[in-house]
Amino acid sequence: MKKTGLLLILALGVCASAQQASNPLSVGMPAFTPPEGTQPTTETFPIERVQTPTKADLYCAGMVSKQLLPNANYVAGSLNTPNTTQFVNGDIIYLHGSGYELGRNYMLVRELRDPNEYELFAGQHHMLH
Repeated sequence: MKKTGLLLILALGVCASAQQASNPLSVGMPAFTPPEGTQPTTETFPIERVQTPTKADLYCAGMVSKQLLPNANYVAGSLNTPNTTQFVNGDIIYLHGSGYELGRNYMLVRELRDPNEYELFAGQHHMLH
């Protein structure tokens, strides 16, 4: 009985000494304090940043529409046509069609056909139609 009591007291002492007071906001992250005489910058102390979606990711992700979009207006080319087929922000392009106004912003949509004929789940193609 004395051995069990002694073992229990010893185990409680080990558990109590292993306890640490910690800030709940810094769990899993060590506190950062720069060394004396240094100026913390992104070059001397890099910070990991999470990559967020860009405008191209948001606006070029595609869409599904039940309505057919009119194809009367389209991009006819650019200054470097036919050598350039892909354009980026700031490139000069020529638009074919009517109804354009100077200084307005337009969103360009490209029609695509999905070459994947397989359904991820039963009834996927029926649901998209």
